[in-house]
Amino acid sequence: MTFRGVLWAVYAVFWAGGVIAGGAARQAAWAPPAFLGIAATIVLLERSTRERPSLVAAALIGFASELIGVHSGVPFGTYRYTTVLGPAVAGVPLAIAFAWVVLIDFALAAGRQWWRAALLMTAADLVIDPLASGPLHYWQWLQPGSYYGVPMVNFAGWLIVCAIILVFQPATRRFSAAGCSVLVFFSVLAFENRLWVPAGIGCVLAAAPGLSTARVKFPLVRRPGTAP
Repeated sequence: MTFRGVLWAVYAVFWAGGVIAGGAARQAAWAPPAFLGIAATIVLLERSTRERPSLVAAALIGFASELIGVHSGVPFGTYRYTTVLGPAVAGVPLAIAFAWVVLIDFALAAGRQWWRAALLMTAADLVIDPLASGPLHYWQWLQPGSYYGVPMVNFAGWLIVCAIILVFQPATRRFSAAGCSVLVFFSVLAFENRLWVPAGIGCVLAAAPGLSTARVKFPLVRRPGTAP
């Protein structure tokens, strides 16, 4: 078995264990950051040498935005991280950088254009944030909002930051298996915790990369006179 195959096997164990546990409160303290770290490593191994540096740079920019957000409340609103995601720098867990890598890779593979990818990233946050700030206890909102306790300003800030990051990212046509599996993971947890709206959004998003790939291979509509 290759190193990548071993990583996928370990990742599958973490994925299944997280679903069975149903939340971070019933997992070992090292499990959530390890899960995200393995997912990010798989993403980087499966991307080309041209794509890897841009993904790492994007993750660093995303991490920097979290540092600003935690200490100023801009642009996501006022929040703070708990200790669930492990070691942190200035109040932001290092595992958050891993999450940025996975989500950006997923959004680029599904959206193909930067603005669509930014919208997909924001939609993904509609799935993840209610769980992360609720049952999983990854972070806490100091001024809760109307969407499962999440303030709406968070999604506006998320869209802006993601658009800034993604406009400089090279497009990819390769399926993001790790990214898709993470969305499925959070969707399943949403169902387990009866968060029906996030669960439904997650199911739609998880199907987006496959639908996008199918559209490239088998266009549904052709203009008259174009070659098949």
